Amino acid sequence: FRPQFLCTSAALCPRSRGAGRRRCMFLCCCTAEDKGTAALVDSTGTGERYEAHRSFRRWCGEAEHSQAQGSFTAVLSRRAADDPIGMRLETFDSGRMHVSSVSEDRKTIVGRYNSIAPEAERICEGDYVVGVDGAKELDEMARLCEGWRFALEIRRPVLCTVVVPKRGKPLGIAVRYGASGKCLTITGVVEGGAAHAAKVQVSPGDRIVAVNGFAGVVEDMLATIAASETPELLISRCPDG
Repeated sequence: FRPQFLCTSAALCPRSRGAGRRRCMFLCCCTAEDKGTAALVDSTGTGERYEAHRSFRRWCGEAEHSQAQGSFTAVLSRRAADDPIGMRLETFDSGRMHVSSVSEDRKTIVGRYNSIAPEAERICEGDYVVGVDGAKELDEMARLCEGWRFALEIRRPVLCTVVVPKRGKPLGIAVRYGASGKCLTITGVVEGGAAHAAKVQVSPGDRIVAVNGFAGVVEDMLATIAASETPELLISRCPDG
C-alpha cells in the first residue's frame, strides 16, 4: 500500500498562474485529491501557536538563522507487515520530505524508535528526510520505506522569521500545498509583490510553517496572511550537505 496525495498550487498574488497538480506522498494517509486555487479570505485565522522544536530569532532585512546541529541516520524496523510508520511526510521538491507530524504511539515504527533513541537523534516534527537506504529519488524512497528495516537520513531544519510589510500590495509569494497539509511550500517570489519589494530572501523549496506565531491547516495560514498588513512568516529550510 503506497498512499499518494494530489495537491494544489496557488500564488499569494493576483498575477499567479492557474492551479497545478503535484504529487505529495504521505506514508500513513489515505488517497485524496484536491483541485483548484486557494482563495484569500478576510479572516484573523485560527490554529495553535507554533512552538518550534528548535529556537529561532526574528529576521527582517538581515537573516539571523537558527540551525539545529548536524544530521543523523535513523534505522527503523517493523514488527509486523501492517505496522503504521507513525509520521506524516509532505513533499513538493525532489529528494526532500518534510516531517509534518510525529506519533508518540509506541505501536508505530517511529514512536518505538523515538522511545529508545537519544534525544539528539529523535525524529521531530519539522525535520527533513533526504534519503532512505542511500536512495534520493522520492519513488524509490517510498518503496524502501515499505521494507522490514530501513535507514532514514534526517536533517534538522534551518528556521528564520521573515516580516513582510505589504503596504497595499499582495504578498507575492507563490506556494504549493496539500488540502490537509500544515505548511506552504514556496515555489517563487512574484515580481511586483510585497515580498519582491522588500527583497525577502526566500527560495523555492522553503516552507512557511507558521504565520504571526500560529500554525494550523493551510487555509488558516492563507487567511491570516490575507488579513495581516505585516505578516510574520516562520520559514523552514532544508540545509544543504
